[in-house]
Amino acid sequence: MNRFYKIGVALFLELLFAVAVACASVTISIPEQVTLESANLTLGDLATLTGDDEDKIRQLSQWRLGSSPPPGHSLTLTPEIITMRLASSAIDLSDITWQIPSAITVTTASQILSGSLLGDQAVAAARQQLVGVDSEIKAQSVQDVTLPVGAVDYKITFPSGIRFVGLTTALIPISVNQQHVTQTVVKLNVTIYQSVVVTARAFQQGEIVNPADLVLERRNVGPMSSYYTDKAKAVGHVLTHAMAAGAVINDSVLAMPKVIKQGDLVSLVARNGDIEVMTTGRALQSGSVNQFIRVQNLQSKKMLSGKVIDSHTVDVTATY
Repeated sequence: MNRFYKIGVALFLELLFAVAVACASVTISIPEQVTLESANLTLGDLATLTGDDEDKIRQLSQWRLGSSPPPGHSLTLTPEIITMRLASSAIDLSDITWQIPSAITVTTASQILSGSLLGDQAVAAARQQLVGVDSEIKAQSVQDVTLPVGAVDYKITFPSGIRFVGLTTALIPISVNQQHVTQTVVKLNVTIYQSVVVTARAFQQGEIVNPADLVLERRNVGPMSSYYTDKAKAVGHVLTHAMAAGAVINDSVLAMPKVIKQGDLVSLVARNGDIEVMTTGRALQSGSVNQFIRVQNLQSKKMLSGKVIDSHTVDVTATY
């Protein structure tokens, strides 16, 4: 079946060309190499059409042969393919002279948008959002983008914002001649630095922090859940566990010192307006300033809860 089909096509072409030579009114000339810019492939894109019949030339020029290859790619056409597609039209092909090679390479014109340029632009856009922040931004490798010819426009967006842990995604929709063509993604590593409080020496659990025990160091704070940038906020606190020199100080490693110890005699204070009542009590728990502990009124033997005011005073106003 395939063999008879090919023979039929060959006979059709021979007859078509033979008739055309005798009574040609339109000449179609196609070179071996054709470069296009249009997405739709027409005979007018491929060929030079000459002759006296202007209407037929216009009809033939507009006849669509298919889709052009993607920008920067090529396809090969043969006379058989072209004439078969034209034969399906209502146009009279009997008076056409063909000047056509055995194969035509059709290439769609293109331009390259540099991947390294897109990476640099994404880094610059991220820096604009981090003005005044000590940061380091690096783009992962980005492939070049092949585009149709025309005026290129693109906008860099951060759909999930700037991330300091993991990768930041920059999404870049790209248009050519105001028509959306494609979009590409740039992955960024964003590192944020601050001067944070760290230990200047090794510490044992329970030691009280003094100003000389701390220094400020530039650190990547992206992975940190908490940290201090002011040494004064850590001074006077007790370390809850041993720490090596250079360790970051944060809320999880500090506690206020216990100014009242379990069993201490303390003054219990209760206030009602301008009236203040004071009596002696005993601490049933150790406690830091502003911490609530259990105490006992030694006179009434009543158990109370109070807030530690200092090393010898507990305010029991709320439960007295």
